[in-house]
Amino acid sequence: MVLYLREATEADKPVIAHISLLTADAGTSADHLLTIKELPPLAWALPYISLPTGFGYVLVKRGDEDGAKEEVMGYIVATSDTVKWREAALTIWEPPLKIKYPLEMLNSPDLTELDKYFIKRIHHPISYAQEMLDFSPAHFHISILPELQGQGWGRKMIVKVAQRLKEIDPTMEGVWNGIEPRNLPSIKFYTKIGGEYQKAGKDGHEYFKHRFSTFGI
Repeated sequence: MVLYLREATEADKPVIAHISLLTADAGTSADHLLTIKELPPLAWALPYISLPTGFGYVLVKRGDEDGAKEEVMGYIVATSDTVKWREAALTIWEPPLKIKYPLEMLNSPDLTELDKYFIKRIHHPISYAQEMLDFSPAHFHISILPELQGQGWGRKMIVKVAQRLKEIDPTMEGVWNGIEPRNLPSIKFYTKIGGEYQKAGKDGHEYFKHRFSTFGI
């Protein structure tokens, strides 16, 4: 078996969406919690592949035999400029989603609470804390299937993004990500690799800051 990272493409969107669903409930599967399965990746993953300043990498498993097919086991998506990316999401990504998922759907008895949460987010996206934007214009989102968690790939994926960001802007010194407070394994992981926990913004959202110097970059 061979494991490697490669740049994410539009063709990877279906499998990225599937992994997003399987890790959307604080790192565990949200499949049983949603009626509309496409909602988590529409919010957390796919826009980075499609919008300006966004990019990503996928973690791939492939058998040793000739002609073996790739199996994507994780992804990391990022933007080098959160403000520009958010503006593009507002003008390009979200308008058709607002039409497809109008707020009136919140009254539907067929939808779950998690469905409704994501529909609300489409219409009222979370605003990023100014403290985090002051630290770095860049942020990322990462998900890895349980089979390959705890094997060092999370750090390697973040380093890959950090290297790309440094190429884009040599003056950049770090990157950040938001966290779900219930996802204790991820909090432990980010702390282990040298991330700095911070609660920021008027809503007290939780983040980790990652300095490139921690990775020798």
